[in-house]
Amino acid sequence: MKKELNVPVILPEHEKVVVWVLHKINRDKFPEGELTVKYYMDCETPSKRKMHDTEYVTMWDTYNSYTREQKDSINRAIITGMYRLTTDIKEGEVVTDGNCVGFAFKFDYNWKKRTFKLATSKSANLNWCDDGSIDKFQRVIQG
Repeated sequence: MKKELNVPVILPEHEKVVVWVLHKINRDKFPEGELTVKYYMDCETPSKRKMHDTEYVTMWDTYNSYTREQKDSINRAIITGMYRLTTDIKEGEVVTDGNCVGFAFKFDYNWKKRTFKLATSKSANLNWCDDGSIDKFQRVIQG
């Protein structure tokens, strides 16, 4: 199995903060990655310019309840615009969404996509199916 390089790994409970911030950046409500992390999230007090936004203050409080290591992973996810959850399926695993079963390959961890290719063979060299959503598939437990 090939390891995905440089894709930040976050806990499922961190996803809401990452996606919320990335949506704000996408809608031009926050500046790009590093500036958002520095001035809006990873700061000692919430931004005075955003104090009227209760959703921001809630997300800031949530973010700042995490450990430094967790914040670093969240920050990398915000800056890169991609992430992998600790519970995500992995490359080469047999996976299913309840209808389709196959081997998971070629992941795209971009926060807007989070997709992978489903192959019918373990060698991943034939019979590709449509892209699958990482969040809709789970690992098949093999006994």
